[in-house]
Amino acid sequence: MSDKNGLAENNQDKDGLAEDNHYKGGPTEDRLDRKRLSRALYHLPRQTLLDLAAGIQAHYPVRLTRDPIKILIMTNVHERLRMTKFHLGEALASEAMVEMNGYRGCAVFLGDDLEKTLAAAVVDCARNAGIAEWDGIEETLRRGEREHQRAMAAEAALIGRSKVDFNKMDRGEADAEKA
Repeated sequence: MSDKNGLAENNQDKDGLAEDNHYKGGPTEDRLDRKRLSRALYHLPRQTLLDLAAGIQAHYPVRLTRDPIKILIMTNVHERLRMTKFHLGEALASEAMVEMNGYRGCAVFLGDDLEKTLAAAVVDCARNAGIAEWDGIEETLRRGEREHQRAMAAEAALIGRSKVDFNKMDRGEADAEKA
């Protein structure tokens, strides 16, 4: 059961955010939870994300609750040796918030692409509202997620081939293997 803000009743964490069981019948193994959804939206090709948002906006009354803006966010790093937090610096990000029929959607992305961030907020809002087309949208996001994972694996394989084992180099084993 959810309220008009897309939040599950009595399932809020300490930040006031709901667990991910409030949309379309609850979580399943294949459903995108909030964290996975954010990653999928961020890595989805820009034009694909813009097209998804345009399709939603063509059928539903989406309105801005605040104009998309550029913000600075503090980047923190946990230093494990001393067990301290280190402020690495600020990073440029963009933020957008929208509403549709009483349901809210928001997105914060690194970088200054306000249009892509706004599109992600529209998709987030559609998820929270549980629109009829969500299953198709979610499949597009999962497909984009798989494509991104394949691209990352291919890049890791390229990098792995150039990895140097300095222990073998010290013993002269690297030259023996190449011969």
